Amino acid sequence: MHNGSLEGFSQGRRKLLAELSDEAFELIAGSTDSEHLFAIFVEAFEFTSEELSISQIVPKLRSEERRVGKECRSRWSPYH
Repeated sequence: MHNGSLEGFSQGRRKLLAELSDEAFELIAGSTDSEHLFAIFVEAFEFTSEELSISQIVPKLRSEERRVGKECRSRWSPYH
């Protein structure tokens, strides 16, 4: 569960946005990390036309969550 902010998000935001399609980018109406994560999750599933089960969806969401966390942590510094 996510309550608060994702450390390093503001530093990793630009790279994460660059990876989004125009359609996914347009889903972002504000500046919260939650909105950006939703767009990233939508992007992860955009190119599949097959129906997915929850057992297929959860690992993909976790993989994207780890990827975003790694990107943000790699750019985070307590001195920013």
